[in-house]
Amino acid sequence: MFVDRKEEILVLEKEYMKASSFVVIYGRRRTGKTTLIEKFIENRSALYFLATEEPEVIQRRRFQRLLFDYTGDRVLSNFDQPLDWESLFIIFSRQSGKKILVMDEFQYLATVNPAFPSVFQLVWDRYLKESNTMVILCGSLITMMLGQVLRYSSPLYGRRTAQILLKPLSFESYGKFFDFDDKEKLLEFYSITGGIPKYIEEARSFEDPIKFIVEAILDKDSYLYREPFFLLEKETNAVGTYMSIIAQIADGKNRIGEIASAFNSNPSHFTRYLKVLRDLDFVERMVSVTEKNPERSKKGIYLIKDRFLNFWFQYVFPFLGYLEIRKIDPALRSIKNTFRSVLVPLVYEALCREATNTMAARGELPFVPEKIGKWWDRKNDVDIVGISKDKIITGECKYTSSPMDTKSLYLLEKRTEMIAQGKEPFYILFSKSGFTSELQEISRKKDNIKLITFLPD
Repeated sequence: MFVDRKEEILVLEKEYMKASSFVVIYGRRRTGKTTLIEKFIENRSALYFLATEEPEVIQRRRFQRLLFDYTGDRVLSNFDQPLDWESLFIIFSRQSGKKILVMDEFQYLATVNPAFPSVFQLVWDRYLKESNTMVILCGSLITMMLGQVLRYSSPLYGRRTAQILLKPLSFESYGKFFDFDDKEKLLEFYSITGGIPKYIEEARSFEDPIKFIVEAILDKDSYLYREPFFLLEKETNAVGTYMSIIAQIADGKNRIGEIASAFNSNPSHFTRYLKVLRDLDFVERMVSVTEKNPERSKKGIYLIKDRFLNFWFQYVFPFLGYLEIRKIDPALRSIKNTFRSVLVPLVYEALCREATNTMAARGELPFVPEKIGKWWDRKNDVDIVGISKDKIITGECKYTSSPMDTKSLYLLEKRTEMIAQGKEPFYILFSKSGFTSELQEISRKKDNIKLITFLPD
């Protein structure tokens, strides 16, 4: 099922209109990169090749068969002795008209033959660039794609005309996968799967999030049960260490010193591991929005950014010993105790921050903040803070069954005074269950208060 990706399709359409183009598509596994490519090349002259971890000669033979089917050139008919890569690409380049060459899972070719990026550079520079060809290199292993294609040290550096880092789908697009429009239920599913299309496809056949968890995640025979192992095995060479670091973050050890203490080790030992997890978009580092130098701040905390990994490390990893012998009750009790009361509200808070960013970009707020984030000190926190030179937006998010009342506004106003430093305040309040009549009346009388039930349309 193809949903959204309008911006990415527009980028590809724009590149296609050029005489020649070199597009790199990369991102986390299961985000729908291949589906995006399939949609784009539909009804266009294209040769699609999926690389694997097979020996190189086997892959050249497969590519030659595909090229023979594409061109009908009899030179390609001897599959027992496949031609070298340069000769194969030359034959492709000589085909008339506009054409697309897709090399999916490109990183595997560079793994079985480290010289392949150099070969492809030569082929692009000498032949493909001048042959009315659109090249699409696609890869799922982010660390490899960065090293083999995008970094300065790569032979292919500087060749790309566009690149697409395919991110998970937004919550705004999430409901298009489902046959119902219950926003609370959709948020619960989203809190499990995030915006990963492959996981959403798995979830869309269920109406109850808990049933989905039991049958598609806690069952040791389901692919989602072992998915985090698979993701980390493909991207890293120290799976156990990375698993343990993420598990510590899930357990509330959010500072690098706390993580290091859990291992009885020096914090500097974990810097490179955390950088890899951030590059993979599995983990994020958050600092209070008022920090002057966020990258140098020693107050940064680490959170699990990937929604599915966040759910899995909260509710599956701690109970693997039970789940391996098919005892799901301990995990299920934990899920029923805290999933709807703790995890879903935190996801809701993050979505409210994203919605504030979106509203600012659309001009739906009084000003466009220079940055939007969260603020906290040792005793207090504010869910949403947006800052400009002389104005400030602060926001509160409540995911409860009761309407938000005036106490929430008064507390937000008090905390805003702590950080405003003379800036003109604007308040934005998000509530799952709406607002009391008294708070609505105050909002009508003041022009610096915005009330939003659940999320903006």
